[in-house]
Amino acid sequence: MTTLFAAQVLGSTGHSIGMAVGSIMAAGIMGTNTWSGVPIATGALGTALASWPLARFMDRAGRRPGLVLGYALAVLGTLLGMAGVTVGSFALLLIGMFLFGVSQTANLLSRYAAADVSPGHQRGRAMGLIVWGSSAGSMLGPNLMEPALRVGNSLGVAPAASAFLISLVGYALAAIVIELLLRPDPLAIAREL
Repeated sequence: MTTLFAAQVLGSTGHSIGMAVGSIMAAGIMGTNTWSGVPIATGALGTALASWPLARFMDRAGRRPGLVLGYALAVLGTLLGMAGVTVGSFALLLIGMFLFGVSQTANLLSRYAAADVSPGHQRGRAMGLIVWGSSAGSMLGPNLMEPALRVGNSLGVAPAASAFLISLVGYALAAIVIELLLRPDPLAIAREL
């Protein structure tokens, strides 16, 4: 449960900052606010479209590989989003934001993973704990903007793309925590035999 909670905080930290600045980045690239809602909508579409395939993958391969895949795709989305902002490509930003949505799918599926690993009478509490982790990450992400700007400046990352550094670290750490610390799914092991 601790592993899922930690990954939820990290993944939500990455997701919250990306969604918070996606509209600002779109306006910066396009030079108008007309298209500023499109990155957020694209992220929501990524969440919706990834939910069924990622859940099916988790059903076949187990919770750990599914959650790691979701966060790994979000890392890729972060890199594409950073590239889009850096070169001024709205299309590349949208592809990145779509993959940001996949991280939200992993975040949401973590709730069910928490329920799966908990005794029947503690499932509601387990899901609530993961939701609380999501809230904590959503508050943490935007508060890391100032350090991200400093790190981005030292790395030569454009100031507008520096927010994505928070997402990059959050998603990567979430994937690593899940991969290293989440116990293998007994059902997935049984299917391999």
